[in-house]
Amino acid sequence: MAPILVKDFTTKQTATHVYVTITWPQLISAKTANVYANDLYAKINAAPFFFELDLALPIADQEATCTFDGMTVILTLPKLHTDIGWPTITFVASSTDKTLAVKEIRDRRRDAEMRHLAREKDDREAREKEKWEKQRWMVQQQMEVERSERQQLADAKESEEQTAAGAVYDWASTATAPAHKEKEESPVNAIQELEVDDESSDDDDPEIMVLRQKYAQTKIRQDSGILEPTSDSQPAIPLPRSRGTIGIRFTPRQFVSAARETQDIQWAAQMEEARRRRTPHDTEAEKLENKAMSLQSQGQWLLAVDAYSALLGMTPKNHRAYVGRCECYAQLSFQDLAAADARMALALIQEMEEAHEIRGVYDQAKAQLRMHIEESQRTQDAA
Repeated sequence: MAPILVKDFTTKQTATHVYVTITWPQLISAKTANVYANDLYAKINAAPFFFELDLALPIADQEATCTFDGMTVILTLPKLHTDIGWPTITFVASSTDKTLAVKEIRDRRRDAEMRHLAREKDDREAREKEKWEKQRWMVQQQMEVERSERQQLADAKESEEQTAAGAVYDWASTATAPAHKEKEESPVNAIQELEVDDESSDDDDPEIMVLRQKYAQTKIRQDSGILEPTSDSQPAIPLPRSRGTIGIRFTPRQFVSAARETQDIQWAAQMEEARRRRTPHDTEAEKLENKAMSLQSQGQWLLAVDAYSALLGMTPKNHRAYVGRCECYAQLSFQDLAAADARMALALIQEMEEAHEIRGVYDQAKAQLRMHIEESQRTQDAA
């Protein structure tokens, strides 16, 4: 349905504003109406009715307002230049030709729309810049607070260290002062103190003289800060341990690149995705593979060959099936068939290693497959 143009409106202007009062054909509110205005054009859309107005001179559309009151709509449009009087509120095309007049109005609306979009873009960029500057300022303030806290913590630690160092220094000075005073005394004076003023016959006793000399030497060492170790306070230092060798073994790496953990995670994710996408067909193939391996382990080679062949019919690129059937053929002395399966298994394993960048995992299996191929070649040469 085409929109119905509303033409019932009145206009009024003052030195600063233009007022447009529109009588709407039905009840209208801000929830049911869509209002748009730029510097030269204003419109209101509330289906199925539509109102539009081309203004003669530009307005400050950022400050324009719209008021709804039942079936009345009032547009309040501030003038961009308040010192200029409007001879008319509605724009009138300069051309009398209808086609040219429509083109002139259309071009005028398009230019006004472009200015409006450009102004909105500038406003949006300004808001984003202001928001970014505010966030940056907040981050700087947070960094400043953290730096201040770190500085306060460092100052507190330094103060505590200085206090502790001063206390230790005072204690050391008090504890060592008598020792330094005693060090200043001459060893001769210490020996003289041992001499007895009272003369007696013990001065000539050799044993007494030896004891006095030992006591004097011990006194000198104690005054100098050298103490003899005792068995109770200082136990004997044990001898160094004998030299030995520590063996270290590294597990083989499945991936050749340095990003081993990342590749392991990717591999686990791929395996999990493969398990999630499993279908009933995959489940039947897994059961059949387990059955074939069980028959092979029991030595039922022909039945195992049939099971592996059925498995290859379901999963043609299953290298494990080729390897198992190759072993069964080798046990049955079918060297040509074993060699053919060995070649297929080698090709599939090599393709899988190149696709997933795997190295060193299937080396032993590939060596056994090559042995089957060489055995078949020797049998052919002998024949």
